[in-house]
Amino acid sequence: LDEPTRMAQRALETLIDLTGFSAGGFYRLVLEQPQEGKGFVELLLGYERPGDARLGHFARLPVVLGKGFMGLALATKEVQHIEDYQTWEGAWPSLQAHELRTLLTAPLFLKGAPYGALTLASFGRKAVVSEEDSALLEAVARRLERALERAAHLEEITRTREDALRALGLGLELRDLETKGHTDRVVALTEALGRVLGFPDLEGLRTGAYLHDLGKLAIPDAILLKPGPLTEAEWRIMQSHCDIGFGMLENLGFLSQTARNIVRYHHERMDGSGYPFGLKGEEIPLEARIFAVVDVYDALLQSRPYKPAWSQEEALMELKRQAGKTLDAQVVEAFLALITQPVPSRSAS
Repeated sequence: LDEPTRMAQRALETLIDLTGFSAGGFYRLVLEQPQEGKGFVELLLGYERPGDARLGHFARLPVVLGKGFMGLALATKEVQHIEDYQTWEGAWPSLQAHELRTLLTAPLFLKGAPYGALTLASFGRKAVVSEEDSALLEAVARRLERALERAAHLEEITRTREDALRALGLGLELRDLETKGHTDRVVALTEALGRVLGFPDLEGLRTGAYLHDLGKLAIPDAILLKPGPLTEAEWRIMQSHCDIGFGMLENLGFLSQTARNIVRYHHERMDGSGYPFGLKGEEIPLEARIFAVVDVYDALLQSRPYKPAWSQEEALMELKRQAGKTLDAQVVEAFLALITQPVPSRSAS
């Protein structure tokens, strides 16, 4: 297992089965006062033997680095074994009240900084702890740390890629100031619509939404910003931005087919009137049909060199008119439900 929470869950189940402990938890540290080493630990997940139901009392615990069983583990970077919490000099009465007895805690670190702990506990009776038990818990903790490091690294890569893709989208906005904010709006709406429709590749939808008009970088400003109608020759050049964008992305292996399809097919229309290939109906990939609804909606709401902005009511009415004609009727229906759903009141939320 490589995913940290799944690994921790399996580890806790196995450790409880192999030892005399009755419960175990994977805790994350939150330092509210870093300079003083004060904060709390919160239970990310736990496991108890059947019949035990006391772990809920330990879901959030105050912590001071260097004090308490978890604070000592994180300060010393060593596994802490407390044979009997009821007689331990550092015990807190609030925890003693739940018959907490034996504890075994392994600290967790991420990039050298305290992250949390894996803790095993027994209630009501003392548990016998062998050297093998301590060594096993420490080995599991080190394995979990490596998984946390990988997850943090992947998250950083994803965030960096997201920032780079957004920068490309914003760069396109600088070429056409009338569409300022278009990138962030269509990305958010496309992901939300994909979620409503149960689309399996939300990341691909986001990426495609960021990059959908990348090919416009190759379109001359005289055409892109022309206030009047385009000539036939100019229109052919404008239509080429879909294939140009697809060509620019073709050799980027990290992009999913979902993202590439949005870039290439987002101007195709259900009745075959779109471009660049004049595809009809389900010949158009679903991801492109999803994005097309969002793109048309946002374009109608914004003023352009060739048209004024429409009201939201006018834009929604136009989507209804185009449903089943140029736009996918089911996607339009889902989008209308999404965009018109009531916002929860502050008291209700």
